[in-house]
Amino acid sequence: MRSILIISCMMIILSSCDKYKFDGHLIKDPNDISELYSKASEVVTINNQDLFIQPDLYRNFMPGGLSKKDHRLVAHCSLSDMDKNAIPDNLEIKFMYVINDSEAWKTFPTIDDNSSSDYSISFYSAEGPNWDTGIEVDVVLEVVSNGKTYFIISNDNEIKKIE
Repeated sequence: MRSILIISCMMIILSSCDKYKFDGHLIKDPNDISELYSKASEVVTINNQDLFIQPDLYRNFMPGGLSKKDHRLVAHCSLSDMDKNAIPDNLEIKFMYVINDSEAWKTFPTIDDNSSSDYSISFYSAEGPNWDTGIEVDVVLEVVSNGKTYFIISNDNEIKKIE
């Protein structure tokens, strides 16, 4: 009985020492990442509208902010119409992928109503991986409209460091 108690205490102590795990998951299969690139375009036409994304990626090393654990990666992004027309109501943002060489962070972003407008939808994901700042990554947004899936990409986006 005493050994079970000791083992239980050890398990609790060891599990409480685990680092905080990031939100979403990492894709490490090169075929999956290659498939994302092959499906994605910088501008996608949906309902006769040309849509593109504008990402902003950073790690905040100041107290507070969206990412409160381990200064993890935060990805803000907006989906906009090139001609500043209203974004169609039938769009559903499925996933955002942030690709760093042979890894991709797949996350379900949260809509940011405070930053959205008629011709732009803003969203974010926090608690991403602890990738280095100053590196460039690619961002892919997976969008569904009328049952069809689209992939929109923005290449060479720097992960900034906020101190």
